[in-house]
Amino acid sequence: MTADGLLAGAMIVGVAAETAAYADGDAGRVAVAAVLAAAIATLVVRRSHPVIPLVAIMVAVFAVAGFEPDFFDTTAFPFLAVMVALYSVARYTPGARGLWICVAAIAFAAISSLVQNDLDGPSQYLWLVLLCGAPTVAGRTLLNRSRIQDELRVRTQELEREGELRAGHAVENERVRIASELQAVIANGVSAMVVQAEAVPRVIAAGENERAAESLALIEETGRDALAEMRRLLGVLRHDEDAGALEPQPTLAQAGRLVEQARARGLEVAVEVQGERVSLPAGIDLAVYRVLQETLSAALAAGAKTAAVVIAYRDDELRLEIRDDRPESDSPAETPRDPGARLSLYGGRVRAEPREDGRGQRLLARLPLRGVSA
Repeated sequence: MTADGLLAGAMIVGVAAETAAYADGDAGRVAVAAVLAAAIATLVVRRSHPVIPLVAIMVAVFAVAGFEPDFFDTTAFPFLAVMVALYSVARYTPGARGLWICVAAIAFAAISSLVQNDLDGPSQYLWLVLLCGAPTVAGRTLLNRSRIQDELRVRTQELEREGELRAGHAVENERVRIASELQAVIANGVSAMVVQAEAVPRVIAAGENERAAESLALIEETGRDALAEMRRLLGVLRHDEDAGALEPQPTLAQAGRLVEQARARGLEVAVEVQGERVSLPAGIDLAVYRVLQETLSAALAAGAKTAAVVIAYRDDELRLEIRDDRPESDSPAETPRDPGARLSLYGGRVRAEPREDGRGQRLLARLPLRGVSA
């Protein structure tokens, strides 16, 4: 609206300047210029109501031509206003209606000029058609281009939505497929456990304690594998909004990531690994990782600034020791969320206590490794 107002104002100023230059005190010429200026002012609505400026300007132009035939010999802005009005109708009137309005306006101009004998010869009529037809063609071309761009934009959005839906369906189908496969694996594992468990009483009754121990060890191994597969199954079945739904569960080998996260939050952590790293079953590995993660989080929450982590692989056990410098508190030392229960599933023990020097907390987790294999 502001741009259209400036355009209309500029043309009105142009008409006034041309009138002032050639009026020579002629009051009639000044009145005619005022009529034209009023018609040109309707260009402010050329986008929202483009037909109004076209009708107003053309009526004013041909009315002035009837009363002051010599007026247009010294003025050009009224013709520019007609061209802008024609362009606006072609550009902002959708469908065939805008084109037919422009054709009717050009025909009206040609017929009126013929009746008033304003043009001399066929060449001037040709110029009239060209000068009026050029803005019509330009406006129509831009309208079609804008329409095509809008259609392409809508189609692109539809394709993006369809692509997202197809991707979502593919993910869901893949999730169902993987879940079915894992379910079959777990069912086979549980079936094997049941078969072995049914055989144990008969083997014990027969006095074959060695075979019974082997069966129990096999049941234990099969159960641990089934738990690991169940954990993966639950990870696959998570919804997409759960970040990392399809990512593998973390392990103690990724302790460096925890250290970097703790440092980013303001806890300076030093890590020392003693002994030769042992490959642990997935469930045990995850349990130790969670103890480390929750202990560092608790240290941060308690206001600790530094922490020292020692991961020691010994012949018969894994030891995890974490020392921090959290301030003294009247409340008991904080420990991770139920770490004893987490590690006790695998025969581990956890003890959290104040440090000997009274400058923070010490957590010691011990997990037997005899008979443990990944």
